[in-house]
Amino acid sequence: MANSSIERKSLVGNTIEQLLQMADEFDAMAAGAATSDAKQALLSLGARFRVFASSRAAAQDGAGPVAPGKPAPCNGMYELRNAFGAQAGNKVQAKKGELLPRAPREFTWCFTSA
Repeated sequence: MANSSIERKSLVGNTIEQLLQMADEFDAMAAGAATSDAKQALLSLGARFRVFASSRAAAQDGAGPVAPGKPAPCNGMYELRNAFGAQAGNKVQAKKGELLPRAPREFTWCFTSA
C-alpha cells in the first residue's frame, strides 16, 4: 500500500445536503475507478454516506423510539425493537401521523429509513 497522508475530518458539522453531495462524489469517482475492487469500495462508501444522512434526517425529525399505537413522527420504514433495543423482525411502512401497530409490552418502533 502506498504511503500517503490522509486527513481525517469529522462529519458532525456537515449538513444533510453536504453528506448527500459527498455520496454523489464517491459515486462519480467509482465510475472512473481503475479496478472493480476500487469501484466497489467507493460505491460502498457512497452508500454509507447516504445511510448516515438518512439517520441524521430522522434524528432532526424527532424520529426516536415511538410507542406502539402512537402516531409516526415522519414518513418511512419503522422496525420493531424489544426492551433491549434488539430487532424483533417486524417492519412497517408508515406515513407521518399514521398510528403505528400495537406490539407487546416494552417494545417500541424505531425509524429506519425514508
